[in-house]
Amino acid sequence: MDNARRQVDLYKRIRPLLSGDYYPLTACALENTWVAYQFHRRDMNSGFALVFRRSESDRVSYPAGDSFSARLRGVDPDLTYEVEYQAGHREQKMTGRALMQGTELTPDKGPAVEMVLSESGTR
Repeated sequence: MDNARRQVDLYKRIRPLLSGDYYPLTACALENTWVAYQFHRRDMNSGFALVFRRSESDRVSYPAGDSFSARLRGVDPDLTYEVEYQAGHREQKMTGRALMQGTELTPDKGPAVEMVLSESGTR
């Protein structure tokens, strides 16, 4: 029940963001190892990205590196964001400019997923 409660709480946090802008962060193709997309609400200066890594045993067209650089879109380059990595269980502050240049993700060997939540902080 605790896990179910955490998942419902997480959904309640991201639900308002689903009506914001949608950005594919990778090409949408079945042969890709990495698949990533982002939802962002400019009016709230908040959003989230989901990054998926396919299993090593899945057939892919080319080998992928062990990390993925998620270059977030729609963020204000002059704001500082509170960034939370769900699977990595860590938090950090990053400028919008740094998020646009890319936040490096190194999930476990596939299949794996990372959710990156960003909420605006200060200028």
